[in-house]
Amino acid sequence: MQFLKFLILCMFLLIPSFCLSQVNIESMRNDKKDKLSGFIQGGANFQKSNVDILEINSEIRLDYHIRQFKEKILFLGKYSLGSQNDKDFKNEVFSHIRLNAYPFDDTGIGAESFYQIQKDDFELLQIRQLLGGGLRLETDKKKETIFAFGLGLMADYEKIKNVQKNNFVMRSTNYISVIHKNKNINTFLVAYLQPRVIKPSDFRILSEITNEIKITKVLSFNLTVSYRYDSDTPESVVKNELKSNGSLKYSF
Repeated sequence: MQFLKFLILCMFLLIPSFCLSQVNIESMRNDKKDKLSGFIQGGANFQKSNVDILEINSEIRLDYHIRQFKEKILFLGKYSLGSQNDKDFKNEVFSHIRLNAYPFDDTGIGAESFYQIQKDDFELLQIRQLLGGGLRLETDKKKETIFAFGLGLMADYEKIKNVQKNNFVMRSTNYISVIHKNKNINTFLVAYLQPRVIKPSDFRILSEITNEIKITKVLSFNLTVSYRYDSDTPESVVKNELKSNGSLKYSF
């Protein structure tokens, strides 16, 4: 429990000072040996007062091993819908596909490539697409606490509402993560840094922590707090974003 308290403290220290366009995969990695595995996750937020608000989010994750412990294809899909006083304000679709390869046995050195698209008709940032890859180094997966480091490069394309010029840039994508697993609670802490290659002052940062509380072997409750920062946004698009989310997760 002391370790969990330490991670939570780290998260709230990171929030004000550490400021993603890339999804946090660290809280969704799994080490199952099955050919096919994954999870289904969903949650809802309902408020009835002077303003009636309903938000629903759903998520599916699939992992397919091409060769056991060698290559794995990961697919993640999300859908979020929100309405206020029976008027829609969110209709977000998100998908991410990734190939992980670990050609060297027991070294913890691997390679990753990914493609991601995110779309929301009600946001100023209507479409974002990412294509990239890189190297990953992680400590022994058999340990209770696992550290991982990633270095990579990605193409970042954005389409902003009411802006004719679309934005296409190359970014470096780098992360550090800590995964702590025990009998009842899994904790995932990650920080991403994504500076623009030719203009490092244009950067994005994500700090996120997820606590997965186990209910049964296949059912758990996830609580996530995340903070995102973008140093160079168009007018009317906020630089900071703080989110918290609770959801029920079924693993298979």
